[in-house]
Amino acid sequence: MSGGSTPVILLLGAVRVARDGEVVAVGRPRQRAVLAVLAARVGRTVSSDELIRSVWGPDAPRSALGNLHTYVSALRKVLEPGGAADASAVLLGDQRGYRLRLPEDNVDAVVFERLVTRAREAEGRGDAEGCLADLRRAAGLWGGTPLAGVSGPHADVERDRLTASWTAARRAGVRALVARGRDREAVVECTALVRENPLDEGLVELLCQALHACGLIAEALEELAALRRRLREELGVAPGPAIGELQRVLLCADGADAGAAEPTAPPAPVPPARRSPAHLPHRDWGFTGRRAELARLRAAASPGATILLTGLTGVGKSALALEFAHEVAPRHPDGQIRVDLGGHLPDRPPATASDVFDRLLRHLGVPRDELPAGVGDKARVLDAALSGRRVFVLLDNASSPAQVRELLGVRAGAGLVLVTGPFPEPGPFPEPGPGGPHRVHLRELDEEDSVALLTGGRGGPLDVRLRAAAAEVARSCGYLPAALRLALAHLTRDADRPPGEAELRDLAEDLADEARRLDVLSFDEPAGLRERLARVLSGLSDDAATLLRLLLEGGGRVVGEGGAAADELVAFSLAHRGGGDVLAVTAPVRALCAGVSR
Repeated sequence: MSGGSTPVILLLGAVRVARDGEVVAVGRPRQRAVLAVLAARVGRTVSSDELIRSVWGPDAPRSALGNLHTYVSALRKVLEPGGAADASAVLLGDQRGYRLRLPEDNVDAVVFERLVTRAREAEGRGDAEGCLADLRRAAGLWGGTPLAGVSGPHADVERDRLTASWTAARRAGVRALVARGRDREAVVECTALVRENPLDEGLVELLCQALHACGLIAEALEELAALRRRLREELGVAPGPAIGELQRVLLCADGADAGAAEPTAPPAPVPPARRSPAHLPHRDWGFTGRRAELARLRAAASPGATILLTGLTGVGKSALALEFAHEVAPRHPDGQIRVDLGGHLPDRPPATASDVFDRLLRHLGVPRDELPAGVGDKARVLDAALSGRRVFVLLDNASSPAQVRELLGVRAGAGLVLVTGPFPEPGPFPEPGPGGPHRVHLRELDEEDSVALLTGGRGGPLDVRLRAAAAEVARSCGYLPAALRLALAHLTRDADRPPGEAELRDLAEDLADEARRLDVLSFDEPAGLRERLARVLSGLSDDAATLLRLLLEGGGRVVGEGGAAADELVAFSLAHRGGGDVLAVTAPVRALCAGVSR
């Protein structure tokens, strides 16, 4: 862009003016909005009426014209700080309106759009390198959300248009990276795009194609499963046929890989070439509360630590883990990796330690044909790869302690390992401390956070009747995050419009029958809440199952109950002990398990 003593208008990010190497603020929001309209039409006269409509909208107050003159006068002081003769004036005005007398190259958004257009044209003619070169220059201009902090009809439209243009250009960049065989770079860039646009099926499809090209088929299948959940929960729809076809292709490839002969390990495993993978899914929508648990995770997150995040199925372990993972990602610049262990999927066996080691090593740069054969060799290579590095590893959805026992023997180097699963207390792991993992246990949300999740998006105190209706739904859901999100998905298909009192009251009536609650909340999915709870109950001993049934039939609590059966219920987060030797089922169990068969 041009510069020097001639001002440069910056619209990509906060609206500012740069002159002589210094960036200066422009003033109040509407003053910035006026400059944004003039800059978008640089070199052309914009009438006062058009400026008023663009900044204030159709219902502009009578004072708008006077305010416009005031803003223009203030802008002249920013653009022409020493005053300027007519020949060198930047902001001109006459009876027709106002005009910025600047070269187009002095407006960052104009240069940016030119580069983006050239990049997409280069991709269209098969010039991947030209596309990537122009996108690198465009990325150097992108300063974040365009026209940040500015409102009004023009600002709102331009912000959306520029953001969409940049997203489309980055999509073209991913395709160009794939065309050049730079698949891992494509995965990193496309992962960021999907986090920013989690409901965009085309972006998820592109990410999965890039993951497939890297041989990361399991991760691609996880992304497709996450997309299905998001579309169902936020929009109440299923993905299009292209996603189904891609899933079929991936499943066929996954089956072919699983049936391949196990490669022969080299005699002496060597560490892989250093890579910095970035494979965290986006944060869960509607994440609420968990302030105390986040504080405990932060306290436990010392270099080289392993943390177990435990609790009942549906309590929000994965959501909290992802929230924490994104928080600490900047402190782990050598990579962030999430592997789904599959413990929550009833139709597929959980991943073995060998499978998980392979996925981690592939993420860290080991080619498929160089993976060690034995679990011990895989663990040693992974130790070497993590040694001295700050890598965050999330092992999500473990089915049992046995599934991860071998994985917990891996040293985290200077990084951090976080494992989620329904691990019983105290469990078959070493005690917390230097020789063992830290443990952070999750219980259901409290009523305040449950109501906030159901009524999200409202500022200020809630209407008393609205809050009472939301609290009734929350009680019927046992304050369990998975049930609350299912309730919210039933309440509204518009993610930007929280449910009203009448909708909440209607749902509370539907949920009044304990035996039908899970039917009301069901979306008929193989890994639904009913199936997940049934899987937990099926793992109980006969004595514990009998005691749980007696508790549910007898009001949810008994006095003086001890023994191994009671300990088992407490260990699996199905009951807790209160004062006076009382054993009581937890709120989710009391609210939801009446309709679950063991």
